[in-house]
Amino acid sequence: MKVYQATYGFGVTFALTKDGRPAAGPPDGPIKEGEAFDIPGTSRTIQYRSFVGTIDRRTGTAGLDPRPNDPGVLLQAFDGDHPLGNVLAPLGQPLDLGAGYALTPLKYTLYSGFQYRYDPGIPLVLVGSIVLLLGLCISFYFLPARLYVVLNGAGRAWNVGIAATTVKGYDIFEDRFREIVETLRRTPSIS
Repeated sequence: MKVYQATYGFGVTFALTKDGRPAAGPPDGPIKEGEAFDIPGTSRTIQYRSFVGTIDRRTGTAGLDPRPNDPGVLLQAFDGDHPLGNVLAPLGQPLDLGAGYALTPLKYTLYSGFQYRYDPGIPLVLVGSIVLLLGLCISFYFLPARLYVVLNGAGRAWNVGIAATTVKGYDIFEDRFREIVETLRRTPSIS
């Protein structure tokens, strides 16, 4: 289970008026960056593009300070699908849209979206990873070898034949194989 912050930003509440009286259009609550609303009775749409923390009052452009000292919003207007332009609107000041409409960005609200994620396949992937890691350890650190022994003879005369193979061809078994052969040679015969 994982809970993480998926989104965050500044939601802005707008008020739309027509000839000084409240008009329908923007939602009652704050809208997020990238969301839009229609101006009633027209084909125009206003999109809230981004939040600007500080507007430089001398130049009327976005300031370098991202903290909300003198905040505003960047809006883009559309007529149908055609963009009409962008405007930087300070919070609390009405923006004349023409035809008697005025739009005022009232206040901003910080928001954070959290997402909960649960993947039931994680334990299965964990088991598979452990098996894969164990297989790698076995293949690199354990050197498999096969020892073949053949006994020929009858009565008191027997011959012992010994052979060994490895899947990796390591020379590490040569010393151990010599030790086995020498041990068999030194073993006294049974009477």
